[in-house]
Amino acid sequence: MLITIDTDKIDIVILLIICVPLIQLTLIQFLDNWHKYQQPFLLDWFRLASFLSLVLNFLILIPYFEGQKVVLVHNVVYVSTEYILPALLVILIGLLGLQIGQVLLQRNALLRRSERIQNFVIEFRNLKLFYLVSAVFIVIELFLILRGDIGYGSTMEQKASSLSFIVQALQIAVPFFLVTLSIVKYKFNISDFRFNCFFYTLLSLQILIGFFSGMKEEIITPIVLISIPYILSGRLIRKELFSICIIFIVLLYPINNQYRFVQNNQPEMAKSDAFKLAMLQIIEDGLSESLETGADSYQGRISLFPIFLYSIQEEPNWKQYKYFDRYAYIPFAWIVPRFFLPSKPTADTGKKFYYMTTGNKSTSITPSTFGWAFFEGGYAPVFIAFFIFGMFVMLVEVFFRPYTFLGLIIYSTVLISMLKVEADIYFRISGILQTILIGLIYVNIFFKIQKIYFIQHEM
Repeated sequence: MLITIDTDKIDIVILLIICVPLIQLTLIQFLDNWHKYQQPFLLDWFRLASFLSLVLNFLILIPYFEGQKVVLVHNVVYVSTEYILPALLVILIGLLGLQIGQVLLQRNALLRRSERIQNFVIEFRNLKLFYLVSAVFIVIELFLILRGDIGYGSTMEQKASSLSFIVQALQIAVPFFLVTLSIVKYKFNISDFRFNCFFYTLLSLQILIGFFSGMKEEIITPIVLISIPYILSGRLIRKELFSICIIFIVLLYPINNQYRFVQNNQPEMAKSDAFKLAMLQIIEDGLSESLETGADSYQGRISLFPIFLYSIQEEPNWKQYKYFDRYAYIPFAWIVPRFFLPSKPTADTGKKFYYMTTGNKSTSITPSTFGWAFFEGGYAPVFIAFFIFGMFVMLVEVFFRPYTFLGLIIYSTVLISMLKVEADIYFRISGILQTILIGLIYVNIFFKIQKIYFIQHEM
């Protein structure tokens, strides 16, 4: 992915000095807040992901950068190493904006967190209806995957169609069912045979849909979603189960890549047959080789610093969405279907960025959330964007505490997006607003919250 060319030496010491506050504002703050409050804030998960994808990635790549003037990214474009210092400053400015935005609301959040829910009791309004609707949603999602309307290979015309809001609502709602089942099962210790059968069937179908979608995160997300209520209920993951999950996740990459290869070369083939061929190829390659390939692929997947560095260099050439011209749409674009608002922003920037980088539109890439913010127009927009993001996410956590039923659902689903330092802040905010709206509708349709007790703690 990254090849170096000999040039003059970079002053590594200065870069390492800048990394000290970056580590403090990411990894250390994540650990401190977890220790102090027994549960990280939502923004802390974003900080942890930022550390792994950018800060740690830079530290690992220092031997490649040292003594070079340019690097080759994606084997396509050259980036000057003179942009390394500006890139680190962009991360620092973004993290400071995030911190200041959070601090303005954190005191209120801490007061809310001082009220620990001792217990809450939920009641299904109609359990059969819940089973029916969740099953129908899964079937519709499977139908859209098999048609190619969503998932790998779907076109931008399909993603930006007048039905895009319905598709987005469906993809937001399905995780709610999984999270709810996990809360009921692990917080309330439900062991009813029928409930367990439905829970494991729904989970298995969602993972299968993830395989057919050709998107690795669609497979991993259901596993993470059910794990959050499991861990927050005070349970520990057994070492054996944890090891199995790690092996499974590592193997996903080669399986998924082989599946995409078959789909690209034989698009007329049924997705189920393509999946069988992918599995046969993995078996033929052998477990050890597949594990090694998967581990290398994940390392490359979360290594965002080189392409982020390229975005710093290319900001003057980026003409899409500059100086927050989209942000006027935020109050209503997330809820108004594209049929009524055809001019609202489209999440096709990844493909446009890939086209600018390579000259083709075969896939999409991301310069990271920090890179998208810098594309808005430089250092000042980075600070403003992350300041807005910090305030917004903290506001969500103030109003939807993870110690209430709705709050735990919102916390679990939003946490997934915090683990990815990829999306543009505009689309992050729009997605969270959609999650909240659908969450409110979902809870009020299917549940009655009977009792909530609090224990007061002094801070």
